[in-house]
Amino acid sequence: MHSTGAEVDGARGEFEVDSTATGAAPRGHDAFRRGWKTQIGDDVFQLPAFNPDTIGDFRVKGRVAKVHGAAIADLHAASTTRTVDVPGGDQDQVAMYVVRRGAWTLGGPPRGGDQTVSAGQFLVRHVGRLSAFETSAHLTAKFFVLPPASSNPCSGTGPSPGWRTRPRYAC
Repeated sequence: MHSTGAEVDGARGEFEVDSTATGAAPRGHDAFRRGWKTQIGDDVFQLPAFNPDTIGDFRVKGRVAKVHGAAIADLHAASTTRTVDVPGGDQDQVAMYVVRRGAWTLGGPPRGGDQTVSAGQFLVRHVGRLSAFETSAHLTAKFFVLPPASSNPCSGTGPSPGWRTRPRYAC
């Protein structure tokens, strides 16, 4: 198993994990969770709880980074991954899922249905609360999550100060 992390000027940064090697899966979930918590943080970008079957066979390879307040992940899941549906976890973010291979099914709003993003498709949606998701085995995907200030340009806070340009919004 391979897991690395990097920090720039004490700020959270990026990590890589590879639990696809034989025998690495049982420790893969721990390495992923540790890397996420240390480098990305659970303060703005909460990592959902994975179900026990996923934890026991967590074969994922990828890189996750926090850049100017946004989380960016490039992942390949060799095994199926599933999270548990935990009520609450209010968030105010915009997430984009881009699937190149396999499928990623995201839990919908309380009165809505699930949404599946298949190979060659993408989905952009407002994330109001944590919801369960499931990925197929052999998934190749990227996801991007923008922080609360970036997802609501009319809130008066605007994009985070790290952005080079400030788009103009009609509010």
